Amino acid sequence: GRLQIGVDVAFAQMGDDAAIAPRRGKKIAEVRAFKGGDPDALAEEVYAIAMDYREPREQPPLVVYDALGSTGHDFGRSLRRYEKELEIRAVFGNKAPRDPRRFWRRRDEVAHEFVSWVKRGGALPPDAMLEGECLRLVARPHGKDAPQSEIPSNDEIRAILGRSPDRRNACELAVLDVDGEETAEPPPPPALASAAQASLDTPAAPRAPRRAPEPEAAPPSVFSQQDELYGALWGSQ
Repeated sequence: GRLQIGVDVAFAQMGDDAAIAPRRGKKIAEVRAFKGGDPDALAEEVYAIAMDYREPREQPPLVVYDALGSTGHDFGRSLRRYEKELEIRAVFGNKAPRDPRRFWRRRDEVAHEFVSWVKRGGALPPDAMLEGECLRLVARPHGKDAPQSEIPSNDEIRAILGRSPDRRNACELAVLDVDGEETAEPPPPPALASAAQASLDTPAAPRAPRRAPEPEAAPPSVFSQQDELYGALWGSQ
């Protein structure tokens, strides 16, 4: 399979590590933490990992990264120095999901896709911190009038673990099916991107109740599948 690398962008001054997860086929090879505050250095590290894992005459590795905030903007700008040798896709987790009947935001949908990938036989590297982050990945309804699925915010996870789920986020991006809906364009200017970052962990404005679909058209419930999915991930706890 094609080499795909997920990058969760963070810098030391934020109190978090960046995380880089290379995947080929059904296996994520490793999750490498990056400590530092320089977007150029992070981009160089991602490029070096891509070249280490790339096979001779293989198509350019696909790099999928978290583009929210000024950190995402700065990293994206640095990474594009290597765009002749990498295919780059920027992901904004606060954008609308592909399936708005089931998910609140794109980040919730991406997380569900990751769990489904593991259930289908995807292999994660042995990593106690990654396992701890995945165990907190539990979907819930957004609200009484908005039953779409959402996952805990990074701030909520940080309050429990003392850190953001950087490793899990990188793995989510490493397995994401990028089919053209994610942007290949540079992220927005820092001011706009910072507003997007702030909105990620801020409750969205209430949505008008959606008209209930016809019974035969209703999709499978996210919540009815959750026990099965996480049982497949980690077994009984």
